[in-house]
Amino acid sequence: MKRLILSVVGALYAIFGSAQSSELVGVAPLTSTILLVHFDDGYVDHHGQGETSDDDVAFVNELDVDAAQVPTSYTISSTDDPNYGAAGASPTVVQRKSKPTDFAELCQAWGPGCINTDPDHALEHFLYLNLPEPLVNGASYTIRFPGLAGQDDVTWTHSDRRLRSEAVHVNQIGYAPDAGEKFGYVYHWMGDGGSLQLGAAAREFHLIDEATDGVAFTGALLLRKAVDNQEFAYPSQSPPNGNLLGAAAWECDFSSFATAGAYRLCVDGVGCSYPFDIADDVYRTPVDALVEGMYQQRSGIELEAAYTSQPRPAPHRPGVTPGFAGRLKYSTLPYTEYEESDAPADQRDAIDAAIVGDLDAWGWYQDAGDWDGYYRHTDVPTQLLWLYEMGADKWGDDQLRLPEAGNGLPDLLDEALWLPRFLHRLRAELTAKNYGTGGVGGGRVFPDLWGGDKGPNDELRGSWEDNDRQWVVSGEDPYMTYKYAGLAAHIAVLLARQQLTDPAGVDWRAEALSAYAWAVNNSAPDEDYLPGGEPFSHVRLYAAAN
Repeated sequence: MKRLILSVVGALYAIFGSAQSSELVGVAPLTSTILLVHFDDGYVDHHGQGETSDDDVAFVNELDVDAAQVPTSYTISSTDDPNYGAAGASPTVVQRKSKPTDFAELCQAWGPGCINTDPDHALEHFLYLNLPEPLVNGASYTIRFPGLAGQDDVTWTHSDRRLRSEAVHVNQIGYAPDAGEKFGYVYHWMGDGGSLQLGAAAREFHLIDEATDGVAFTGALLLRKAVDNQEFAYPSQSPPNGNLLGAAAWECDFSSFATAGAYRLCVDGVGCSYPFDIADDVYRTPVDALVEGMYQQRSGIELEAAYTSQPRPAPHRPGVTPGFAGRLKYSTLPYTEYEESDAPADQRDAIDAAIVGDLDAWGWYQDAGDWDGYYRHTDVPTQLLWLYEMGADKWGDDQLRLPEAGNGLPDLLDEALWLPRFLHRLRAELTAKNYGTGGVGGGRVFPDLWGGDKGPNDELRGSWEDNDRQWVVSGEDPYMTYKYAGLAAHIAVLLARQQLTDPAGVDWRAEALSAYAWAVNNSAPDEDYLPGGEPFSHVRLYAAAN
């Protein structure tokens, strides 16, 4: 029904829509000699919880790209620049870059690959109008679209110290005042127009204070890398030059500037960047995003609105998640014997045959959109522990938005301990139920061989609703046990060094020593690689070093 209603709405939109053509997003100078005109063909109304991919509907009004590349489809006029005048002038050349920016998950026929009769994606288009004469700072211009029906005129006052250019790039998070290096860059790939070229003439860049509009710093624009700079091992990896940008890059070095404030980077004859900050706490924003992101990947607990913009019930926790009791199984077949790292379909019978019982363990990190756990996720606490050790004095309790805030442990350590706590609970349960002998399992926690991520009718569902299939925790193995021993040892050292006590009362030193001993005693002489390709020696050395 939703698809029928939206399809009717889409048809009416296409017939009676305000423009009956691609939407004009904006007009802005890329440089003083190239005007960038941006169009958007539409969007996709995506299916939501309880719906299927057949409920996706694309609302699209396509740009006439042939007409859009004809110079006479545009007229630029000016009341105070005689090069354009009242009659106006057309660009000399129009170049184009188009890219899909929204996709419907439709598959109405197979041929091979999905063949859809309904629109299944939306494009955005970037038209590069090469101008007959440079735009003049302070002059007013109007662009009209005689060759593109339904587009309104746009008027602007040109200024390469006020208007943003898509070619000027900065770290939008900002810069710390004492950062040893601070750079902005100028580059742009123009589709069939290739790399933006600025010529050999010397140019200056300026930091403009957002508060005063005054120039705070001036420097010289320097070529950093040419368009044929090879960045991949082989040019065929990003043809024709093995270059990711597909464009030459110039640098703006303002490393010596350390005055806190809000600025924009402006380049003569080009334009400006987005505003950015120079501030002591400028990296708090990505840290907060990191913390919320990791919190959102936690399995087994309810995500609360106080800590995330995406609250949800607790998933995959026996006794807490409705319908999940008896769904989590322990199979003694270790991850090290899986033939491939994701879902070894040929080994389903062997994994099933090795199931010894149910588990009450919970608390792994959910991977991507399908909620399962991998050995590689242990890299998260590894890196968070190192982050804490590099500046322990900078991290405190009740500092980050986490439910553990106020428990006496620095919040960063609370997140670093999330996955080790799962492994600790898992190890203890395996021992208590006589499923294991003191090692750690869970190199893989997954349901992929026993059902799909979507509901019985292929509808989209949340992780907390995934309660109708079997989940399996892989058997104890020396890889996971060495990694757990190394994590536990690192935790023990950091707690002792900072005179901290684990609020949960775990003796991490004892955990490290006993897990390490088990791994040593249970490593076969021919231990080689994980299914994902990591050498056994790496994890053994990690544990030994810690």
